[in-house]
Amino acid sequence: MVMDMVRKNSKALHKSRLNVAEYGENKVIKRVVLTVIALAIVAVAVMLVCTLMEKNGSISKATIERMAADYYENYTYEKSVNDTMTKEEIAKMLGKYEESGLSKVSLRQLILNTGSADTDEAKNLKRHCDEDKTNVIFYPQAPYEKKSYRMEFRYECDFED
Repeated sequence: MVMDMVRKNSKALHKSRLNVAEYGENKVIKRVVLTVIALAIVAVAVMLVCTLMEKNGSISKATIERMAADYYENYTYEKSVNDTMTKEEIAKMLGKYEESGLSKVSLRQLILNTGSADTDEAKNLKRHCDEDKTNVIFYPQAPYEKKSYRMEFRYECDFED
């Protein structure tokens, strides 16, 4: 009888040690799983931030290009060409700038010209770009119409590679 009790206690003690070992293994597995999940969450967050920054940059470039086109078509061209000029006079006047381009126009001028200085779009550009160093040069192209030009940009923005 004493031997039976010793055996029972021995088996119970052995089971208890196994349970402690299994519990320890489960604890390690849980920690590993939680660590993997945490790393996955961090990786997704980093990817989202990078994607947003990249989108922000491309949106800003497109915005600058749109503002520049508006500036040339509705300000520079309209102020340079009037209704009384012939096509030859327009070609003579703008033709001399086809290779050298017109003077640089800064981002600051584009923003002020469009009247969008207080918009979120302009604030975003001001936050990411140097308003004086970011600029565009317009090159009038034959047949020297309102939409006949090319633009060359110089970006001084933090979204540039």
